Amino acid sequence: MKGSMKYILVFIVSMLVLNIHVFADIKKAVVTGDFLRVRSGAGTNYGSLGQVNTGASLELLDEEVYTDESTSPDNNCTYGWYKVRYNNETGYVCKGFVNIVTIATENVEPQSEYEKILYDKGFPSSYWDSLYKLHELHPNWVFNAYKTDVDWNNFISNESTVGKSLTDSKRTGYYSTAGGSYNWLTDTYNVMEAGGWYAASPALIAYNADPRNWLYEERVFMFEDLTYHPEYQTLDVVKSILSVNSTLAKYADDFIAVARDGGLSISPVHLATRSRLEIGTNANADQILGNSSRTYRGYNLYGYYNFFNVGSYPDPYTTSPVTRGLAYACGTNCNMGDSLGRPWNTAKKAIAGGANLLINTYVAGGQNTIYFEKWDVIGEQKFTTQYMSNVMSPYTEGNLVYTAYKKAGALDNPIVFTIPVYDNMPASPSPEPNPGNQNNRLSDIKVNGTSINGFAHDIFNYTVAVSDVATTVDLSATKIASTSTVSGVGNIPLTGTETNLVIKVTAENGTTQDYNIRVIKTSGGSLSINDVVNAASIKSDGTYLSGFNVGMSITDLKNAINKVSPVATINVVGNENVLGTNDKVTICNNGECKDYLIVVYGDTNGDGSISILDLLKVQKNILNTSKLNGAYLTAADTNKDGVVNILDLLKVQKQILGSSSIEQ
Repeated sequence: MKGSMKYILVFIVSMLVLNIHVFADIKKAVVTGDFLRVRSGAGTNYGSLGQVNTGASLELLDEEVYTDESTSPDNNCTYGWYKVRYNNETGYVCKGFVNIVTIATENVEPQSEYEKILYDKGFPSSYWDSLYKLHELHPNWVFNAYKTDVDWNNFISNESTVGKSLTDSKRTGYYSTAGGSYNWLTDTYNVMEAGGWYAASPALIAYNADPRNWLYEERVFMFEDLTYHPEYQTLDVVKSILSVNSTLAKYADDFIAVARDGGLSISPVHLATRSRLEIGTNANADQILGNSSRTYRGYNLYGYYNFFNVGSYPDPYTTSPVTRGLAYACGTNCNMGDSLGRPWNTAKKAIAGGANLLINTYVAGGQNTIYFEKWDVIGEQKFTTQYMSNVMSPYTEGNLVYTAYKKAGALDNPIVFTIPVYDNMPASPSPEPNPGNQNNRLSDIKVNGTSINGFAHDIFNYTVAVSDVATTVDLSATKIASTSTVSGVGNIPLTGTETNLVIKVTAENGTTQDYNIRVIKTSGGSLSINDVVNAASIKSDGTYLSGFNVGMSITDLKNAINKVSPVATINVVGNENVLGTNDKVTICNNGECKDYLIVVYGDTNGDGSISILDLLKVQKNILNTSKLNGAYLTAADTNKDGVVNILDLLKVQKQILGSSSIEQ
């Protein structure tokens, strides 16, 4: 025992002397959906501590999955529950709506001298190895850390807003599946911009925005400081960048002069790279020749230049971005204003005008790298000012700069790089997403040959009833994407009076989705009305019945209840055949009768469908011009958070557009 203590003491002393890295990995539960309730216990019967939305990061207290304790068969979480820290309280969140990520923290100083330098600058250890290798290649390079004070998961959530970050990749696994971008039922994506530009997925954004993925010689120039460093941002480098366009190349001296005369505010290399990307290789482009025969609203555009395509977009007067851009360059001569030194009637004035725009809008405000021009994490108003939407632009543009420096023999200069650091970053660099099809959904589930009542591709928990003498149940499922695989179907044995079954759908990219089916064996006649309703997969709070597919008929409702209890009687007062909000239903079984009102979420006028008429009713309720009440008000609360607001209006809109369905 004494010998063991001796070795323990030696080990502890060695750690103190050698400064060995000590990592305390912590786990975070990152929320993947909006309006997720944090409960005080592992079940929906426990009180709510509050709500969290997509991207929220909660501390995971342990990795145990707690069994669902919900007492109601509806709105339960058959995935199990995770225990988390929420507002300094212990809470529980449904496992199916969070992802677990590992975040490394460290509490001891680094070992080597260069690691000590990086540590003192604020770089986490996950940056050190790549930066050390770059330092070995180019000892003169200077790396500065920029602490963003932005939570990594909140950053990804903000940048994942549909339309903010785009990709033109042909790999559908890179596209966003959020509403407005993707239709799960048809497995199709919406084009965001002409030319095949689609909304990028959070995983693709994380891969492209994670600085650690780009700390390599040919990639790191997205972090180059964009102020003017004349010792290495030379004419030779500018000429190298512009050499692919003979007309642009003629103005290399002007790019240098603009940077020099502008008070060292912006790199001529950056200006040349940005102009090359905007104009391309066409040496006869009207924007750089100054001899255009175009006209705009009767104004002649001959003699004007626009090296950066400033103001180039279609408007009511022209469908041509080039024409609009030259009209912008024309300035006061075309009744278009005089900002940025317009009119741009010489090449140098056009280069200077574009440079001032970049300085005033980006560089002077702290967005002084190509990375920051795309990913706006600077200042108070973050995520608002981005030059480009293409997630690959920082790498593409930075690689052009690297190639030019290399060709000019300028790589060994003291080039300055500013590299961002985020709070709560994952322990290792974000991986490139799997490019395969992401659809892991079903369009239908059948139990003994009959489709489940109320089935929807984005509802994952169901209760069905079968005969009390049944020993097996036949499950079948229809997948939406031909590339996905399905398990858990076939002839399944039943155990006891209640069996929980899981159908698992695996997408081509490896992601999975579980559909949970609770099978109850019953004779029906002896059941209470509540048991009959629950076993028929109908949701009830004692006053309202819900959980119906939009357009479900009265006959379908009767069949669903009589399948559980053949002796039950059902009377519906309302529409002739289709179930609509505020229809009155009377159910009798085993000598007991009970009245309910129908609620079809999103159907606020009671016609059994969801249309622009319902959208208008929700809007008028929000504006207080025409108030809803009773079942109609409940139907308007489409996200079921207890209030009717713009979030409910958006859900109705998305249902009408077909981009997502309201959970009934």
